[in-house]
Amino acid sequence: SWPGNIRELENVIERAAVMTNFDETVLLPESLPQELTTATPKPNQAADFDEKGDLPSLLAHYERDVLQRTLTTHNWNQSAAAEELNISEAVMRYKIKRLRLKKN
Repeated sequence: SWPGNIRELENVIERAAVMTNFDETVLLPESLPQELTTATPKPNQAADFDEKGDLPSLLAHYERDVLQRTLTTHNWNQSAAAEELNISEAVMRYKIKRLRLKKN
């Protein structure tokens, strides 16, 4: 689980991609900042799902998890959650409806 917001994750991945050789197709741990490769996850950041299955199913599960956690963090303030995820409020509402997300 990523400890920061989605923009921070995007920046780290972009930076790692720039530091990776052009002939490599996979980002290696050596391309990531040292604090990420040596960090130990917090107990509440453990994966909630089995990482086996087809990519569309895994991505859908991950998307649902990220949206639910972000909404919970912002006490279901859809505007604030959408801003953190860098999506529009309309897209946020669509995803909440499509994924049938509910406030716990």
